Amino acid sequence: MRFSRDRRGQSVVVGTVVLFGFLIVAMAVYQAQVVPQENANVEFEHSQQVENDIGDLRNAILRAGSTGSAQPARVRLGTRYPQRTFFVNPPPATGSLETRETGSIRIENATVPEDGSHRNTREFWEDFWENEQGYETQSVQYTANYNEYRNGPTLTYEHSFVAAEFPNDATLLRTNQTIRRSDRISLTVLSGDVSENGVEARSVDPEAVSQGTRTVPIVANTDSEIVLPTAVGDEVELANRTTERYPNIDATTDPGSGEIRLQLEEDEEFRLRLSEVSVDGEGETEPAYIVPVGSSNVPVGVDVGVEVRDQYNNPVEGAKIDVYSGSSAESFEDTIETQDDGRVYSTDGNVFAINDADPDDPERTYETVNINRAVAENGDDVVGPEVYDVSVFPSTINQGDAFDLTATINSI
Repeated sequence: MRFSRDRRGQSVVVGTVVLFGFLIVAMAVYQAQVVPQENANVEFEHSQQVENDIGDLRNAILRAGSTGSAQPARVRLGTRYPQRTFFVNPPPATGSLETRETGSIRIENATVPEDGSHRNTREFWEDFWENEQGYETQSVQYTANYNEYRNGPTLTYEHSFVAAEFPNDATLLRTNQTIRRSDRISLTVLSGDVSENGVEARSVDPEAVSQGTRTVPIVANTDSEIVLPTAVGDEVELANRTTERYPNIDATTDPGSGEIRLQLEEDEEFRLRLSEVSVDGEGETEPAYIVPVGSSNVPVGVDVGVEVRDQYNNPVEGAKIDVYSGSSAESFEDTIETQDDGRVYSTDGNVFAINDADPDDPERTYETVNINRAVAENGDDVVGPEVYDVSVFPSTINQGDAFDLTATINSI
């Protein structure tokens, strides 16, 4: 028998080859079309998750600035694809989270009124802005490196809101803002450094450098505005979206300026709260000015309190204060440190100075507080400080002088 001429097994072999070919084609189609689509869905779900993570980071930053509470925020930088036995996945999708220097926050053409603020607060404010200073700040930006999902946004946190920039040039605001609420303005300066890249989740630990525990009154003048630097690429779109979403905010900008401007109506009065938060736990605040706690006119032998504040108008713990019994350097008594509320109390001091200010002739008058101590008499009674008011004391009163308490009470 000659087997070379036998054709009985050819149909089985051909069928097997054809079926195997169909299988290869089907697997190729699945690899080329289905796998990318499923991976795009995985990336889309991650994009939604990371938006929530950036929102949590925003909340942690604002919480640290307002309450001093430090709470870490976890950001899932990238994502991995499900394991596939017969198919091939691209490398895991990565993401980057980093801080970006954007410029300084500025408050232009606004003043601190005489009513409701101490002289030193007003003088510090005027000096600070006359020197064209601002509050250097940063933004936190997240960018994803997806393999399939082409519409993933770049997420930017700054000035209490999260903005999402899409590849089609659309910019959307993903959170509310706390910049302006009724007659309150709240600004949080961001410092520190974050630079993370990869697939795994990373923790960011915002901590308050200067907790916003004090407010100061400000009044808007002609052309008053708050200038906010931005890392968002299209500041025109950002300004338009801000005005659309928040009718009480009039936001404008110049293309290419890298900032938006929030207009304030003339003669409007606000309470301003400032804070600084570090995203890496580094940074410290410095004494800027000093104010009395209560009146700066008190009877002899009664405690007087002073409070040291930083450039954000918040108390500074552990600040050194030089105490003088008189108004000259020769009357130096002691150096004391502020408590955790930024205050100290003394029954002896007449002049309190910070930053080595000269009590005779301070270069910056807001770095000293002068206390008028006097004896108030009503018969033989010496009264407490509650009947005293700065406005009723003659400017020439000296320690040990006596005056008519009845007239003082009537004047109050």
